[in-house]
Amino acid sequence: MPTPTITVLIVEDDVAFAYAAWRHLEANGYRVITVNGALDALAQLENAKIDIVISDVRLAKDGPDGILLARMIRQEDANIPIILVTAYPELVQHKKELPGQVFYKPVELSTLRRAVEARLAA
Repeated sequence: MPTPTITVLIVEDDVAFAYAAWRHLEANGYRVITVNGALDALAQLENAKIDIVISDVRLAKDGPDGILLARMIRQEDANIPIILVTAYPELVQHKKELPGQVFYKPVELSTLRRAVEARLAA
């Protein structure tokens, strides 16, 4: 089980998915922060030690989408692992050099957790 000091930031506007992912990761020993938009995510990254980011690609709030958010994060810290999730494969199919591993919804929470573990171990 991971050290409880590892913090995962989930950027997700789907409340049900965010809650399920938060509960699953927390039950597996992670500290989890959830926000529903890119601007809130950037604020968290400024104010807390974040070890890995999981972001939806299509975010409903005004502001950057998940891909742009991930690129902004990479400019600040090239080493922070990023995982992208989306229910809209067409949003990422033609993008070049995505700034993180992509999973398509519905994604099994255990698969997402294993991806977190793998990215943190890399």
